[in-house]
Amino acid sequence: MTPSKPDAEPRVGVRLALVLAACAVLALTPDWRLLAAEVGVLLLLAAALRRLRAVLAYWRPVLVIALSLPLVYAWARPGASRWWIFGADGLEQGGVIAIRLLGFVTAFALLLATTPTRTLVQAAGRLNRDLGVMLALTLAVIPVLRRQLAVTLDAQQSRGLRLTGSWRAKAGAYLAVLIPVVVKALVRARDMATLLSIRTPKPSDAAASGFGASGLSVTHAFAARPAVEDIDLDAPAGRQLWVTGGNGSGKTTLLLALAGVVGEVVEARVAGSVTRPARTGLLLADDVTLFSTVAEELSFVDPDADLAPALDRFGLAGMGDRQLHTLSGGERKRVALAAALLTEPDGLLLDDPFAALDASGLGLVRAELDAAARRGAASVIAVRDRAQLPPDASELHLIAGRRGVPTPEPDAPTRRAATPGEVVLAVENLTHRYASGGIEGIDLAVRAGESVALVGPNGAGKSTLLKSIAGLLTPDAGRVILLGRDATREPVWRRASEVGLLWQNPDDQLCRRTIRDEVAWPLTLRGRTQAEAEASALEALDHLGLTAVADEHPHDTPASVRQLTALAGVLAGHPRLLLLDEPTTTLDAATVGVLLTALNSHLDAGAAALIATHDPRLIAAATRVVRLEDGVLVD
Repeated sequence: MTPSKPDAEPRVGVRLALVLAACAVLALTPDWRLLAAEVGVLLLLAAALRRLRAVLAYWRPVLVIALSLPLVYAWARPGASRWWIFGADGLEQGGVIAIRLLGFVTAFALLLATTPTRTLVQAAGRLNRDLGVMLALTLAVIPVLRRQLAVTLDAQQSRGLRLTGSWRAKAGAYLAVLIPVVVKALVRARDMATLLSIRTPKPSDAAASGFGASGLSVTHAFAARPAVEDIDLDAPAGRQLWVTGGNGSGKTTLLLALAGVVGEVVEARVAGSVTRPARTGLLLADDVTLFSTVAEELSFVDPDADLAPALDRFGLAGMGDRQLHTLSGGERKRVALAAALLTEPDGLLLDDPFAALDASGLGLVRAELDAAARRGAASVIAVRDRAQLPPDASELHLIAGRRGVPTPEPDAPTRRAATPGEVVLAVENLTHRYASGGIEGIDLAVRAGESVALVGPNGAGKSTLLKSIAGLLTPDAGRVILLGRDATREPVWRRASEVGLLWQNPDDQLCRRTIRDEVAWPLTLRGRTQAEAEASALEALDHLGLTAVADEHPHDTPASVRQLTALAGVLAGHPRLLLLDEPTTTLDAATVGVLLTALNSHLDAGAAALIATHDPRLIAAATRVVRLEDGVLVD
């Protein structure tokens, strides 16, 4: 991808002005008939420009939201009957809301279909930084909504949600995930705003050569106590400071405070002082990205960069045109790292940079950190596992937000010895091909009591194999045999009672308002009464040490709690086959022990587990290890 030409910016500005004018007209039009005509004009324009298909691609999630918003509005409208929406006046006003929203989406989708997103955002950002940030978020949230709806529906089907039957059943299924999809999109938008504020920094006359903090305390909105309290630190130019600590110790909050986004993007009260370099590269723990393709992501960071050597530098050769949502977790981590490091900034803030990376990725991160130190950059790196620290590392250990003294790590887990039972899973010649890879001719059997670690480089096909077994992907060839029967063509929701799939990103499968309900809900989908489901849920939460947070909203808890919540939702149904995709990416050493104890308890009861992982602790604890490379089992 070539950089945007300067003379393209005026044309971009004209297109943006036309879209904003169209939105103004839509906002001022009170009658639904005129609104429908205006949307029709926009669609005709898209058809004339041969962009109609691209524009309509944005409509699916927004159509669901547009149709549901009038109902929500009617329900919350003070002083009116809750059935007001179904009257003539209500239908007219509801139609105005729905058509207007679709009009806004059509206008912006038309702009996106005719202008590369990164070009648009860069042009707006050069005119006004805040305008560029706002525009990027507006444009980015629409495709996030679209992808999040598809992913959430897949995740809930793997837990037992049915998308078949009557229209009422289908509508109920979509409505069950509607609010979670919007919430997740908003959380994603907040993370994007954090990243954008770093990539488009405000001019500062007080930039330092390194990172520093004096008496730093941060209290998040509505929190009872500080997440970080009275921290002093110094990470001068050319040095590395490693921040360690267990889950919830304040590592991420500290990095965001050093980045300067706490109090600006992240709502919180900040006390003390912070200094930072003028140009800072930030890696968020969730590998947040802003655009659709690898090339767009990196070109936004540096429009003049020669992408071929940059991609090769980070192990992404030939992936410039790949859609980011099609990459594996480790590949997305590499893209996020590349975006943080591409311009060789004066300061680096990396949150859990080793998670989900294979051996070559770990070596890449360490080499980049060493190179940054040699050129004089200051680095602050947060990690969960102290074993990842280099020799003689400068360390800041956090305990409940304050500087503390690290305690010895738990003993390393030992290999699980199991007497193999019946064959729970057998796959024969299993094949699923993508344009960019997949799996080919997989033969594998897993018996009751076994824990099989599935290892291999990033992008080898581990997640594809697990999703094919769970029924989320239809194989091009081969069979999936569960407990002696051919389940290859069974719908995913029917396998859910026997197959428990933990997704690589646990947020993809969390969709309820409390942790207790999150764990109980899939059981009710499979026919359990509410009382039975809640009893099983509380038992699973107790095994994973989550009883104290059972009534909290999952998204108000740390990533480690969300990961264990998703695992509890899998274990509560006592499936015979567990498919776990990178289950420890957000867990510290102590919590990994909790996970292994709960897992072994289920294996002792006759379950089997296939675990895709790079974590040496899980590999060491497995009954056996199989290796996948380029979609083929090599061991």
